Amino acid sequence: MYGLLKTISTQKVTKFLMLLLFFFGLFQISWSSQDFKFECVAPLRTPPPIKNSKYLFAGVILRHGSRTPQHAYLPMSNRGYWVCDSDDAISPRMYSSLHSSHNSQSSHDSQSSHYSQSYRRFLKVIDPKLVEFLPNCRCGDLLIEGMEQHHRLGQLYHDYVYNTIKLFDEPPKTEEVYARSTDFERTFRSCQAFLHGAFPPQVPFEIFNIVHGSDFMEILRPGSFCKEQNSASDWFYSDPSVLEYAKEQWKKIEHISKSLQLTFSVQNLSLLADWVYTYNCNNKQLPSFVTDNDIYTCHSILAKLFARFFDGNGTAFASYSMREVMRVAKNSVNGEMKAKFGVFSAHDSTVLSFLSYLDVKIEMLPPYASHVLFEIFEIDKEAYIRWAFNGEVIMLNKFGGKDMMLFKTFLEKTKDVYDVCNELP
Repeated sequence: MYGLLKTISTQKVTKFLMLLLFFFGLFQISWSSQDFKFECVAPLRTPPPIKNSKYLFAGVILRHGSRTPQHAYLPMSNRGYWVCDSDDAISPRMYSSLHSSHNSQSSHDSQSSHYSQSYRRFLKVIDPKLVEFLPNCRCGDLLIEGMEQHHRLGQLYHDYVYNTIKLFDEPPKTEEVYARSTDFERTFRSCQAFLHGAFPPQVPFEIFNIVHGSDFMEILRPGSFCKEQNSASDWFYSDPSVLEYAKEQWKKIEHISKSLQLTFSVQNLSLLADWVYTYNCNNKQLPSFVTDNDIYTCHSILAKLFARFFDGNGTAFASYSMREVMRVAKNSVNGEMKAKFGVFSAHDSTVLSFLSYLDVKIEMLPPYASHVLFEIFEIDKEAYIRWAFNGEVIMLNKFGGKDMMLFKTFLEKTKDVYDVCNELP
């Protein structure tokens, strides 16, 4: 088999392996028990439309797609095969620039000289000798399958905004779509894939702006620059009940920690669980010392740690992210922006911060390609807002228990997000 594979091009091998992974992935996307259930990839589902309404704006907050582990604990030969770019990737590591040049047929024929404009593309190639995961992945990188997940999700929303809620009746201009991601390649490329699916290119050389933050400050992700978030984080890591839970769970998977040479801490428990979670959800072979029960335990650890971390601190963690998405929605409804649709590509922590703020309890980590939808629509000349998580309408228990409310009332009742984390606008 090895000799045969050596005669096949790298591109063909990559496609063959991705095809195998796709079919195997169909059989391993969720686990369940009597008291706990988790999914690896979010369902492709949208909520039913509001009858007798006119949709004004829709926005979707995304978790990035499937990625590589955050740490490469195993020797290279045991890490598996992870593909993060290919010749036909939906979101390649590709850059283009407009090049203007003065050309002539010959130096002796000045009459034939002319100016021309063309695009040149540059492919960013990671040295395979220096990657953490062969053939072309670093830690935390978006996988080809992660791009596919968001492309399919974008196609779902294409049908939703065109055919279900009639937000668009013709392809939107680029200024009618507001796109933002965090300053991570995996969220940026997830955003690209979603936009390709939702709004396929209509004209040559079309340019979409995707706004993002920086390493120092980021609007779509909880960060250490906010003092209220720092206080909540310090409380979490010093809470005796959290430490007790972490020690109990560490004992269950201590054999894994010893094999990976990890010492106990709440942070290392989370990292170890994420490592197992990532291998499992991407159908990669885990070492023999990781059992099926360990996999279940690690999924449960992540779900419960994250739920506890955000519980009761939704206002701080959602603050500037909520301010941003409501800014775009409000300016759109008021006519101050042309955007009618917003894409906000971020992380599981971002999704959880919004759900926590809206007082939504979930029993699992938000799956890859999770989507939180918020819609502004008009009924009898009044604007309303509705939220949905992975296609399920959210009951706004924090604001009276209904599935929708007046937009102006929602803005009034969420003014508390302006009272914290004022380090960011």
